[in-house]
Amino acid sequence: MKLKLKKPVEHGTGNFVSELEFREPIAKDMRAIPMEPKQGDMLDLAATLCGQPPSVMNKLCLQDYANVLELVSTFIVGGQETGESV
Repeated sequence: MKLKLKKPVEHGTGNFVSELEFREPIAKDMRAIPMEPKQGDMLDLAATLCGQPPSVMNKLCLQDYANVLELVSTFIVGGQETGESV
């Protein structure tokens, strides 16, 4: 899943990250996440899922930060399916 950043982040000298591409988490990714994750835990998970270092995630503008947290939470908060009970 791709997320285009509202404000590109400079990483290194003259290198800009303008899009983050996330993969679905696997069980191993969840080992580092506490049962009651804080925003920093979710940002660390996001960095892992998109292959970017934490330094890039730390530079996200607030709108991009909120969008990243929302996207990552969709992976782990699937919610209960609706419909007939079996």
